[in-house]
Amino acid sequence: MKQLNLFTLLALLAVGGCASDDGPSSANGEGTMQVRMVDAPASSYDSVIITVTDVSVHSNTSGWITLSSGVRTYNLLALVNGAEAVIGEAKLSTGLYSQLRLTLSDSCWVYAGGVRLSLKVPGDQIILNIHAELSANVTTSLVLDFDAGRSLVMTGAGLVMKPVIRVLSTSSTGYIQGIVNVRSSVTAYGNGDTLGTVTGANNSFRIMYAKPGTYSLTIVSGNAMFYDTTLTNISVVSGQTTNVGMITLRAKL
Repeated sequence: MKQLNLFTLLALLAVGGCASDDGPSSANGEGTMQVRMVDAPASSYDSVIITVTDVSVHSNTSGWITLSSGVRTYNLLALVNGAEAVIGEAKLSTGLYSQLRLTLSDSCWVYAGGVRLSLKVPGDQIILNIHAELSANVTTSLVLDFDAGRSLVMTGAGLVMKPVIRVLSTSSTGYIQGIVNVRSSVTAYGNGDTLGTVTGANNSFRIMYAKPGTYSLTIVSGNAMFYDTTLTNISVVSGQTTNVGMITLRAKL
């Protein structure tokens, strides 16, 4: 497996209290570091399969520390509308952690129109710069929000992943949920972010990990017999769920 890291994604993330440059210290106790993974819908594909073999975090004093290891396979497109996967969790010494690394096997692929295509991850690793302060007896949860649709690029050598990932803290984000009268795609715009999902069971939806602020919500019907619509001035507060209730798309006469 190659160790060359071709894609280093910058995601400055302040978690917990004031940061220290000294790195983790067992003298101050332990906290729990947890890493979750979610995805935005990618309508061009039926599934996007990645195989993760290691999840690690890095500090200046301790180097790379493994949160989880072993072969685990995930369909990114299944991690939408409230679904998520915990891909790593471990008790660590308190202090500052600066990077997160995913190691992937070469067993990654996508299905598009029933056809299986191999997916190459250059270097077999994804490294994210983070700024996570771990406190004693506290669980710090980081969220990797993949955008599979924007991450996959067709090249002359085949399909390549150029990861587009937001790194967030569960404690500093909120949620938007509601129900639409017909199956639809739902996209929230605000704070420089574009967050999307599709309606699931009972045509309900839940947009995960939105930064605090004001959003507009665009609902695009999956049925050509209904008009699309946009809601505005939707407020998101950290740690809370904003419920927009029932959204009724008008039928075309």
